[in-house]
Amino acid sequence: QEFRNSGACSNSTRGLFFGGGHPSYYNTIEYIEIGTLGNALDFGDQVTSAAVKSSFSSPTRGFSFGGFPAYSPAISVVTIAAKFGEMTSAGLSYGGCANSVRGMFAGGYTAGAQHMKSISYITMASEGNAIDFGNLTIGRNYPGGMATQTRAVFGGGIIDQPATYTNRIDYITIATTGDAIDFGDLIEETNRQRGTTDSHGGLGGF
Repeated sequence: QEFRNSGACSNSTRGLFFGGGHPSYYNTIEYIEIGTLGNALDFGDQVTSAAVKSSFSSPTRGFSFGGFPAYSPAISVVTIAAKFGEMTSAGLSYGGCANSVRGMFAGGYTAGAQHMKSISYITMASEGNAIDFGNLTIGRNYPGGMATQTRAVFGGGIIDQPATYTNRIDYITIATTGDAIDFGDLIEETNRQRGTTDSHGGLGGF
C-alpha cells in the first residue's frame, strides 16, 4: 500500500512505520531490517486506523499514538525485537504447547543427546530462561504437543536411528512439575505430527 503521514520509530536493527494514508486511513504497521535492502514487510496492526501518527521507541518497544481523523487517545505498543530467555538445551524438533500461563517444550534433538527425554517450561507473562519440568517416559524427537488448561499431551516421535517411530502418548499436569505419565497409544507409530485442542492459549475450553 502507498502511505503518507505515517509515524515511524526504530531500534538498532528494525524500522517501523505506523498507519498513514489519505483519503483512506490504515491501521497497518510495517517494518524493515535496517541492515539489509528490501521492501517493507507486514508487522501487524494498530488499535486505530489513522494518519499523522506520533511515535517513539525504546530498544525493545515501539509506541504510536494520536492521529487523524480519529483524534483517539489510544496508545499502541509493539515489541520490536526482544530476547525472552533461553531453552534448557540448544536443539530442534521439540514438541510444544501451552495453556494461558505456561509454555511447554518436550523431547527434541541436540548434538550428542539425540532423542531427549527432558520437558521444560516458561511462564509466558514474564521473561526468563526455561525451567526443567521433568522427563517424558521415553526420549524422542519430533513429538506432537497439545494442551488444555490443565494437561499437556505429547504423542509420537522418533526414538532411534535409523528412524524408528513410536505411538506412545504421555501427559503432564501443567500447574505442577514432574515426570510425564503414560496416557495411551496413537493408532499408529508416527512422527512430525502436530496437535491441537479447543483449549489452547487461553481461548477457552477446559
